[in-house]
Amino acid sequence: MVGGVTEARLNRRTFLQLSGVSSAALALGVAAPAQALAAAEAENAQVPDGVFGLGVASGDPSTGSVVLWTRLAPQPLAPDGHGGMPPHPVPVRYEVATDEAFRQVVRRGAAVASPELAHSVHPQVDGLDPGREYYYRFHVGRQVSPTGRTKTLPADDGATFRFATASCQAWYHGHFTAYRHLVAEDLDAVVFLGDYIYEYGITSANRWRAGAAVAPEHSVEIQTLEQFRLRYSLFKTDPHLQAAHAKAPWIVTWDDHEVQNNYGADGSQYGVLPEHFVHLRAVGYRAFYENLPVSLSTLPEGPDSTVYRRSGDGGLVRFHVLDTRQYRDPLPVDAADQNREDRTILGADQEAWLYDGLAASPARWNVIANGVTVAAITTNRTDQWDGYPANRRRLLAAMRTTNNPVVLTGDIHKHVAAELKADFGDPASATVGVELICTSIASDGDGAPTDAYTPDWVQHPYVKLYDGRRGYVHVTLTGTAMTSEFKIVPWVEADADAPLETVARFVTPAGCAGSGASRMSGRHVRTVTGLRAQGRLGSIVLDWTPVPWDTVVDHYAVYAAADAADVEPSPQTLLAKTVYPHFVHSGLGGNARRFAYRVVTVDAAGARSRPSAALAATSQVSVTTSGTPLAVVGDFDGKGLEFALSPNGYNRYPATFPDGVDFRVGTDAPGTGWSYLHPGPTDSWAGRRTHTFRLRFDLPSVPAGEVWLAIWLIDSHATTPGSAVLDVNAATVDRLRFERGATRGSLEGDTTVPGTRLRPSYLERPLPSGLLAAGENVLTLVKDEGSWIAWDAIGLFAT
Repeated sequence: MVGGVTEARLNRRTFLQLSGVSSAALALGVAAPAQALAAAEAENAQVPDGVFGLGVASGDPSTGSVVLWTRLAPQPLAPDGHGGMPPHPVPVRYEVATDEAFRQVVRRGAAVASPELAHSVHPQVDGLDPGREYYYRFHVGRQVSPTGRTKTLPADDGATFRFATASCQAWYHGHFTAYRHLVAEDLDAVVFLGDYIYEYGITSANRWRAGAAVAPEHSVEIQTLEQFRLRYSLFKTDPHLQAAHAKAPWIVTWDDHEVQNNYGADGSQYGVLPEHFVHLRAVGYRAFYENLPVSLSTLPEGPDSTVYRRSGDGGLVRFHVLDTRQYRDPLPVDAADQNREDRTILGADQEAWLYDGLAASPARWNVIANGVTVAAITTNRTDQWDGYPANRRRLLAAMRTTNNPVVLTGDIHKHVAAELKADFGDPASATVGVELICTSIASDGDGAPTDAYTPDWVQHPYVKLYDGRRGYVHVTLTGTAMTSEFKIVPWVEADADAPLETVARFVTPAGCAGSGASRMSGRHVRTVTGLRAQGRLGSIVLDWTPVPWDTVVDHYAVYAAADAADVEPSPQTLLAKTVYPHFVHSGLGGNARRFAYRVVTVDAAGARSRPSAALAATSQVSVTTSGTPLAVVGDFDGKGLEFALSPNGYNRYPATFPDGVDFRVGTDAPGTGWSYLHPGPTDSWAGRRTHTFRLRFDLPSVPAGEVWLAIWLIDSHATTPGSAVLDVNAATVDRLRFERGATRGSLEGDTTVPGTRLRPSYLERPLPSGLLAAGENVLTLVKDEGSWIAWDAIGLFAT
């Protein structure tokens, strides 16, 4: 034994010839027998100063042991990836004490740092007391490392255990501000959930971290072991990351960017042949082992590495660490493939290992460290568990066999808190556990509370929080409850000075999650009251009483259905989200349309209120449906595709219509004679001038009743749609003002396409009597104010 670490048999010749995949590699950097140390000392040239440039770390704690780590690198950014170390082994000694001054040393040992493993060491220290804080340091010659703090897991389920979760730390996207705050927390462990590095080349286009500069060798996408080593070194030079490693033991798994974006098993998403891709995987896995405080069991053999493992054998908590990359089936080719019962994201062996371990675990809390989102969000997120629904069902069934299962996830660069349902298709089904998804440390830059993906997530009632800013999750476990606090920093790109905020706090009682009765309890969110509706032409206008300011509203979610009995909040009934206590349900066309509505308040932490009382309303009937057409251009169908230059030929307007539009009904065709856009004087592409559209039509006689003008638009300028002067037979009738549209440049022609950006509007009004005559009539629209409008149709109707 060497300081409590089992001695391995390793002669000097084997040591120097080691490739890292032979059986002898199992001793390298873990424990050093006396003869190996003597050989290394005898051959050791002068080791450069500053060998601890990458700091120290500990990991994979149990109730009686912990893995220590350091990697010798006096020049961490040396281009060859070896950190400025000589090409021969170096002896490293370590000591573990119960006090920071090292007056009470309880373990001493030694290991050999070999160039074959980038001069990293991973000694496992056994024989420690459970739930005990320790301090450790390394020695190389007379050089002494910084001191690290570590802690073993508790044996007693009456203890309190605190840990943080982190993931996705693209160094070049921003500062590691979150780690600066994390080290100030009272922590027993850190769980890192993947994307410790990113393989992309670092260029001016993606280097958003203010003040950062990198050498040219960082500008290419990683392909070699030395490039992987260099990338780890770059990220690990961050002082806040080093401090976080020195703060507490880490429990680490990987996701995809430790090798290549969205890879699975031996499959690359970039067309690399499987027989070639395994070589990239091999060097990626090796660099992962070299640079992280993980146990010897994870040391890769070629392209294979057993990263799934357990940490903890006490009564309070057991961590089940998963690998959702190495054994997964390929992404599905279609829905039938996606829903195959035999599809797996874990692989058969890992599935059996996990399910058996969950069923046998006596721990009060069973924490599953996992790479990608388990909760059902959308069927097109096939890289996540959504792409493996049968495997997810098996996982959820296994979670019901264990005590208080909790899933920890990273990957998506968002904070999400979700309940895991026995049947995600039925929100009322049993809850079998909770999922805590932590946002990124820096990946994707500053982030924002909401983004383009927010609707995909918050449509589900089991999603309790969604926030896209950077940060980490702090979790406290006791024998009676789990408290999870979602922490964010408002910015990471400009500097590392952003303050820390807690955006949500949830409490999950023990003894419930496995039975399906668990609920994440947070603060009460006020229910919307005072919902009222007014039917208009082509739309229904909703208003409600805003909730008091003591609730910070992220948005109101508006739900709609044809029947009041069906308007329960669900992905199918979600109509829109708005920050205003007002919403216009537009695009309803000319017929009377009836809808029932409910509104839900969603606060800044993603918590949701109960739905408002249901309210029904009916839109008005259009004259285009009830009247008799006299003169019409277009189809009144929500589309403008029948017009000239549609859908996006606006730049040809000046040449095609130099004098505006002069259209005769019955003679001219909309496809050549009527422009889909009517410009205004603020449109530079149309000459910044007034534009006149004339509609000429013949009447056999003057209509006896009222005549109505109908103008339908598929869109208009989002900020300055302006107005137009309406003349009939040279008599000025009125100035018509247009509603604001949704875009600043209408490049589509169909409002009926799901997800369209266009915002249709409708203007219908009676004309004064006495304006029309038998024979030729001329209706003129002079666009002398504002910007463009985009036509659906225009017409006159007798009623």
